[in-house]
Amino acid sequence: MEAPYVRIDPILVAFAQRHGIELLKNYRDADRSLRFNDTLSRAIWVHATEKYGMNGTYQVSIIAHQDRHERYIKAATVAEAVAMDDLDRILEQAVSLVASWSESDLRPAVRTK
Repeated sequence: MEAPYVRIDPILVAFAQRHGIELLKNYRDADRSLRFNDTLSRAIWVHATEKYGMNGTYQVSIIAHQDRHERYIKAATVAEAVAMDDLDRILEQAVSLVASWSESDLRPAVRTK
């Protein structure tokens, strides 16, 4: 489960260091996230779309939230089926987009039962 992520970890580590953000590895669900906080909590999520092989691709999505009297949130998919060679470029797009969101862009989170 973790193999598709191990191969991109050097890209993610370099990206996190370059931008001064935290890289988190979730071993149970085998995904990666890049997180940073300012007035909002922001994250870039990287999920494998194929489990194995050198041609495995990734989905890159972003989310920002802020807890007020309730949680306010905004999320988007930046790209799907991203090849390893394109990952750094897509991560740059993702960090620019999620960093551009402000408190006024967020909406109350929808709770499901």
